[in-house]
Amino acid sequence: MNEALPRDGAAAPQLRRATPDDSEAIAALHIVCWAETYRGLLPDPLIQSMTLPSRTIQWQRALERRADVQVIVAEDASGGLLGFASGGPARGADLGAAQEIYAIYVRRQAQRRGLGRALLQSVAAHLVLKSMTPTALDLGLWVLRDNAPARAFYERLGGQPGGERMEKREGHDLAEAAYRWSDLSALLGPPSFTRALDGSGTGFA
Repeated sequence: MNEALPRDGAAAPQLRRATPDDSEAIAALHIVCWAETYRGLLPDPLIQSMTLPSRTIQWQRALERRADVQVIVAEDASGGLLGFASGGPARGADLGAAQEIYAIYVRRQAQRRGLGRALLQSVAAHLVLKSMTPTALDLGLWVLRDNAPARAFYERLGGQPGGERMEKREGHDLAEAAYRWSDLSALLGPPSFTRALDGSGTGFA
């Protein structure tokens, strides 16, 4: 992705840790990004099955009850959310990694500015702080097998292709491919955006 520079004189997005108060905004963004990302790749009924009330409850539970889950949001100068990423302990042995990126989404209008990379770096950095050193922490994720732009993005950031699996969701079979980082040192390069993750703008929390 390109370097994360503000466009047309606008301030660069800020990254911060999400709070339970962000649940509904993240849920709404999640639904929008699903439609933008997966239209034509997934059946329309599956895309339409995501509802704001149910998705808000899921994010509320994750943010209130899961201390081991890291959720980072990117917001514009007015506080509107442009993207988010989440990660934590791997949700199964088939990934072959100790930690997993659960989700990473950026609004189409904010893509190709380095925001996706910054979000991935931020979640990875938080997982390192909660776990161990970058060289001892392996990270992985699942991506829709036919999502070529996303796969190319992970490969540019050093992700190594892994296995594949079939995931069933709402009665639909989804083919997914794994990517892994066995050493996060390369991924955790120079930050692309101002980080205000501890509330003071001084760095990671």
